Amino acid sequence: SITATTGGNHYVYSGLTVEPTRRHDPFGVVFDVLFDRRGDLLYNGLGNHTYSDAPAGRYLMNALEARLALRLRVLPWLRLYGTLSNAIKRFDNGDRLGGDPGVFFVYDPTTIPGFTDGTTFVRASLGVVLDLRNDVTRASSGFFAEATWDYTHGIAGARASYDRVRGLIAVPINLWARSHVLWLQTATWLAWPRDNRPIPFSELPTLGGPNDLRGFRFQRSEEHTSELQSHHD
Repeated sequence: SITATTGGNHYVYSGLTVEPTRRHDPFGVVFDVLFDRRGDLLYNGLGNHTYSDAPAGRYLMNALEARLALRLRVLPWLRLYGTLSNAIKRFDNGDRLGGDPGVFFVYDPTTIPGFTDGTTFVRASLGVVLDLRNDVTRASSGFFAEATWDYTHGIAGARASYDRVRGLIAVPINLWARSHVLWLQTATWLAWPRDNRPIPFSELPTLGGPNDLRGFRFQRSEEHTSELQSHHD
């Protein structure tokens, strides 16, 4: 399959996916190459803040990633998978959107780990999925859990070495006739370095992930977290 979308010069997403095995086979292989260019990503974190009236800034990312994934269906409700990937990410000043200026007007980019020179890495990951839902597409009862560990090693000058662990647990609750279902989900994501080199900012956990919190603007959850923390202090 081939995917290609664009929203202008600073917004391009394209992907090539090859899956020679059937999706319902016990063993599966997937290879894909992805390119993602976005100029509206929001940064609000580490680094020297230079413009106090705008705590968040927009940055541009160019990311090229190739991945080879292996999938093993041990039981109908238990899957194991492993992935090898190689990625290149480069960053620059972003577009002014939603009242947020480019990141260069808010932070000193030289103080943001991995921003100036970008990051290039190889990554290996292992994961397990436990799916006890009564229906994959219209679940009204059951249980779903997923856990992933990955190890990343920087190459081509970016020598950071670090581990990341992600976990997710979800339960569907049937409110009425399977037409109204409440999906309760909790997730955690941890990252820690293996040496004294900082983890690139783009590979750190983001509260809620980039797409999970539908009630918030894209990548806005960190700002609300900062506000809550300041009130707590």
